Amino acid sequence: MSFAHFAALMGSVVLTLSAHAGQTCVTVTVPLTTTNWTQSLSIPRFGSNYGVLTAVHVQLGAHIQGSCGVENAQPLAEQIALEYSAQFTLTRPDNTLVLLARPTQNIMVSLSGYDGTLDFAGTSGALFPGLSVDVVPAPAVTLSSASDLALFTGPSGNPGTFNLNLQAAGTSSATGSGPIIVTFATQASAVVTICYDYDPAVTSFCSGTNSACPCMNGSFFGGGCKNSANLGALLSHSGVASASADTLVLNATELPAGTSVLFFQGTARVNGGAGSIFGDGLVCAGGTVTRLGVKLAPAGSASFPALGDTQISIAGSNSPGVLRTYQAWYRDAASFCTSETFNLTQGLEARWLP
Repeated sequence: MSFAHFAALMGSVVLTLSAHAGQTCVTVTVPLTTTNWTQSLSIPRFGSNYGVLTAVHVQLGAHIQGSCGVENAQPLAEQIALEYSAQFTLTRPDNTLVLLARPTQNIMVSLSGYDGTLDFAGTSGALFPGLSVDVVPAPAVTLSSASDLALFTGPSGNPGTFNLNLQAAGTSSATGSGPIIVTFATQASAVVTICYDYDPAVTSFCSGTNSACPCMNGSFFGGGCKNSANLGALLSHSGVASASADTLVLNATELPAGTSVLFFQGTARVNGGAGSIFGDGLVCAGGTVTRLGVKLAPAGSASFPALGDTQISIAGSNSPGVLRTYQAWYRDAASFCTSETFNLTQGLEARWLP
């Protein structure tokens, strides 16, 4: 079957575009330290080569522990309200607020008039050791403004880090009608979790399964339908799909040794991403089809572009923000499955970055 015949077939299939969101998370821990403290937290940025950042979720797990002692210093009996607490403040590099957390434990204690000994014991005093309060993992905040997405995103291949500032300040207090002597010992620790929601730059779709492939020749490792070598050919990628700094390379592996393979680009997913039977496999990339290049696979693998080939951004006329689909179509002349003599990898979909 000729490529022209193949391209004509693509135009007759109903196609839809879709994108699948991803998420990755990082966690930074501050160990137990006596309040009051301020820590500069080094936050790994999201690498723009992985896709387009759409939202950042920030959670703060705050913990305090220690003790509280109180003495009623007046001659009359007193009911005293104790608040054992600390305030955690997480801010951006420009000191604007990201979120607050305030773990708190309230204690009510009734004490007699002063017994003459300042010991946080006896009838006029009390000691509360082993206090422990958590705010886990609340509160949480979602950041999606353009400035925040820019702050949390780093350059392709070397995103780097930036600093958020976290402060833990003791805010414990005691309330009564007369003179009170009180002591608080407080240590604080924290866990900051940051999750990045993103539209992946490159995703795999349309892998061959027994139910989808033409002769129950499904594979189990995410590639296309099995070929005569009993392998599902796999299309992977390296580099970045960037219109201004294109390093994207398509890599086809698990091919029959010595075959030829055509790398091509589409503008949509075939059959909503499920693909349609074509030869011994599934055609996944469709819409407007662009032939990228033909390569030989003497050892069962081939890549495009190779040194000296036109970059995919140029060969496919790709601008920032467009979604494009990719697939490798290869010859498999051995008697296998259908009477056709070709098969395909699964598909890849790339969102082209600036």
